[in-house]
Amino acid sequence: MRFRLMAATALVPLLAACGGGSSGDGSTVDNSGAAGGGSGVAASCVAPTLTVKPVTVQAGDKVQVTGEWFADGCNDVAIDGQPPQPPPPFMNMTIELRQGDQTWPVASDVDATGDHYAFDLSVTIPDDVHPGKATLQAKDRGFPTDLEVVSE
Repeated sequence: MRFRLMAATALVPLLAACGGGSSGDGSTVDNSGAAGGGSGVAASCVAPTLTVKPVTVQAGDKVQVTGEWFADGCNDVAIDGQPPQPPPPFMNMTIELRQGDQTWPVASDVDATGDHYAFDLSVTIPDDVHPGKATLQAKDRGFPTDLEVVSE
């Protein structure tokens, strides 16, 4: 009995870590905070995720940016016996690239649509970005994801 309890306890952190992370060839950020897409169980809302591929780029390159669960709120609990209503998606978002104290808008009017409050778009890395670390994010909608800008 003691062995089974210890084994089950050891799996909890492993299973908890399965919710986010990197896909191997892209950078993914799983943000905490308000988001939609819950399954109707209290505290089941999924946090926004942002994936960028590739993560090593040069100025002028195109990258694929994919976001999921960009919803305005978390409505996963029934109120007054009524089933939970889905929250509205974030609309008209701006995707920004940041390096140091400089910021470039690389996409605008981005809408998170569909069942997963998602978007998928191709953006161009600005020509005046310097080699080094940079970040990409949906402005005011969560934590950034990292990119590495390399010289030609």
